[in-house]
Amino acid sequence: LIFLYIAWGAASWAAPRIITTSPALTELLFQLGHGDKIVGVSEFSDAPPAAKSIARIGSLFHPSIEKTLQLKSDWILIDSFTLNHAYVQALEALSLKSTVFRIDSIDALFKVSEEVLKGIMHTTPEALNQYRIDFQNLKKKERPFRFLVLTWAEPAIAATKKTFLSNLFETIGGENLFPSNLQAPYVPLSKEWLLPWG
Repeated sequence: LIFLYIAWGAASWAAPRIITTSPALTELLFQLGHGDKIVGVSEFSDAPPAAKSIARIGSLFHPSIEKTLQLKSDWILIDSFTLNHAYVQALEALSLKSTVFRIDSIDALFKVSEEVLKGIMHTTPEALNQYRIDFQNLKKKERPFRFLVLTWAEPAIAATKKTFLSNLFETIGGENLFPSNLQAPYVPLSKEWLLPWG
């Protein structure tokens, strides 16, 4: 009975097997110290270098449900920016644990980090304290600046004010070239639009 109890306890506290569906979530897990729990990642999850050796579940916008099943994960972490509705529906139909995260600001980054640490890793979010201090100490540039963030080169795709990258630059005094009324987080750009900006 003692042996069975110990075996059950070890199984119940086993580290979760995680699949991430975007490079951003992959990097976040590594940054939080839980990269070793990842068993599957999306296309382009190449940072940090350790992520390159992790099994791929398919392309960034079309993850494979078959490859997901093969990895026998405990949780699938889904990025709202790369969300594939058919994939999510398949996960739900198969009763696989998944959750959708949206990281579009510094505040959202910390909220998602806390949810991952407490809800999935079952650890305290104390590890975030130093990161909070670092972000609070970000200093604004003496001279305001305007910026354009390209997240893809060909075709050119830029980040609007609805993204984490934009919020980060705004925190240090930058102003996104795109107006605030744009609702889409990322927009395609023509070469003609880019020419005046060099």
